[in-house]
Amino acid sequence: HRGRNSIAQNYSEAVKWYQKSADAGYEKGMSYLADRYYNGEGIDKDFGKALKWYKLAAEKGFTEDLIRIGLMYWNGEGTEKDHVEANEWFKKAAEQDNPDGQYLLGACYSEGTGVTKDSHEAVKWYKKAAEQGDD
Repeated sequence: HRGRNSIAQNYSEAVKWYQKSADAGYEKGMSYLADRYYNGEGIDKDFGKALKWYKLAAEKGFTEDLIRIGLMYWNGEGTEKDHVEANEWFKKAAEQDNPDGQYLLGACYSEGTGVTKDSHEAVKWYKKAAEQGDD
């Protein structure tokens, strides 16, 4: 039990510092704070706040969060489920050479989910992902 309390205290302390960093405009602090809200670590789970902080981090150039934002729209976490919006975030990631974004965008074109089904676009994005080592 002692170990769990220590971990919870560490997360709570981390949240304080991530909040200060995020409030100061640091994108990594924003992203890490969003992770804590998303996972409910050191703070109550809140997908809406997680999405807000992920978006702010992405706007500041923290491209790692583009996929997370897209998946939150895809799954309806902190927002209404919206595959069209999810695809916009996947596309932003794909255009920045993120292989996960390229794969997800390819899958959307392959299935016609949130976009018009287009096998040529699907292959294009799958190929770009594969060229970067994506299985």
